[in-house]
Amino acid sequence: MAAYKTTCLRQICFLYKLRNNEFGILINKDKEIDNKFCEELVSFVDNYDFRYEDIKVKINITLAIAYNIDKLIIEKTSATVRLAIAEAKSFKVYKESFYDDDQFSKHIEWTKNLEDALSNNKIIPFFQAIKDVNTSKIDKYEVLARLEKDDVIYTPDKFLNVARRSRQYSKFTIMMIKNSFEFFSKKEGISFSINFSIEDMIDDNVTSYLFEQIEKYDIGHRFIVEILETEEIEDFNIVNDFVKELKKYDVKVAIDDFGSGFSNFTYISKLNIDFLKIDGSLVEDIHINKSSYKVVKNLNSFAHDMGLQTIAEKVHCKEIEDLLYELKVDYVQGYHIGKPQKDLLE
Repeated sequence: MAAYKTTCLRQICFLYKLRNNEFGILINKDKEIDNKFCEELVSFVDNYDFRYEDIKVKINITLAIAYNIDKLIIEKTSATVRLAIAEAKSFKVYKESFYDDDQFSKHIEWTKNLEDALSNNKIIPFFQAIKDVNTSKIDKYEVLARLEKDDVIYTPDKFLNVARRSRQYSKFTIMMIKNSFEFFSKKEGISFSINFSIEDMIDDNVTSYLFEQIEKYDIGHRFIVEILETEEIEDFNIVNDFVKELKKYDVKVAIDDFGSGFSNFTYISKLNIDFLKIDGSLVEDIHINKSSYKVVKNLNSFAHDMGLQTIAEKVHCKEIEDLLYELKVDYVQGYHIGKPQKDLLE
């Protein structure tokens, strides 16, 4: 991109680095941008001999063009880029008709809502209690993200995918880490867990900030990282290296939603983890579904044979809790135990 700017674009535009792998080209108002201009720019980058040291690097670009937009120009252009990628096009021109589409409108709206929340520290942690079956005490909480806007609390289904698509996911995770550690640094004897995705583990900004906070507050022994079991985790070494680093600070590790995905038992056996969280979709009907009951029973036995403790999610009634007690699950979590809320249970 820089090479192209120094040649044919130098007199007509300014090139700006936006977020991650996105760039913005601001064109002089007297220059007409048409399909031919876009085709030439795409072709130039496709055919340019980019090199890093002695390595030839192939770069492909996708363009979005926006004219005469008074507000949210970056958000609308970024969304148009994603439309072009989805349609396998090298470039696409933004049209106001896109904004009439309900899904597109919501994306723009929630991109702005998320930006405002990140700017004003309105990504807030809620806490859901985790009860120890053996002691009947609550000494652990899972931290769940919420977005606050105009005194209304929104759950992640409204904004999490937007955070990923709008390249704000890293900032979102860092704010959750910050607010969670500040809160629990003042709660002696209480452990807390935060969900981590593969995106978080490969993001140097996120992992560096996490370990800074662990060192700053010296509460690694009360911290649990919940790793979501997902088919996206293809590189065992990434997860293993992350877990090894956590263990230096006495951090505990849980595999979240176990039983919902590919349930790679070999993969689990190779990681130095402490908890298996049995997926709520299996737990929530064990009182009426014999198959679910058997699966939960077997998963619990497997975990204990591996020397791991178990946490059953989505415990929504006493009948389910009683069955889990009989199965000797170690911890229970769900609306029957406590709903997510702004403060800890009394």
